[in-house]
Amino acid sequence: MRATNVGRCRKWVNSKGNRRGVTAVESAFVLMVLFVLVLGMFDFGIAAFRRNLLCEGAKRIARMAVLHGENSSQPFGPESIDTQADENQAILATLAPILKTMRADEIRVQVVWQDTSNVTNSLVQVEVEYPNGMLMSRWWGIDLISLHGHAAGRIE
Repeated sequence: MRATNVGRCRKWVNSKGNRRGVTAVESAFVLMVLFVLVLGMFDFGIAAFRRNLLCEGAKRIARMAVLHGENSSQPFGPESIDTQADENQAILATLAPILKTMRADEIRVQVVWQDTSNVTNSLVQVEVEYPNGMLMSRWWGIDLISLHGHAAGRIE
């Protein structure tokens, strides 16, 4: 009689119907990890794209400052500029077509003439900063990640 009871328990434990629930739970864990990885890659891809745009914007502003030295018909500087990108200034006009994926009122632009003059061979440094809010960072308690673009040039 004991052998019969043991046989019934083994048959119940090895049935395929009970394995379906375990597979669903394992799949849920694996899919959750996969979902987090895919969203993380998406977030960092957008951040890398925006950082490249900031670097390009800084390069274009530095180029404008270099070409508009004191010998230009419309010189820029030598007063430093520290403002938002939505300000109405000629030197910031080059940013508008580049930075369409970011809000202009959140982009900080700083242009500094190092020698406090805009004569030939003076150094101009540009820094463009944007507080990037990422989807995944909010899950980990990080609100914003600051992205920077830098460029420099000598006035021609």
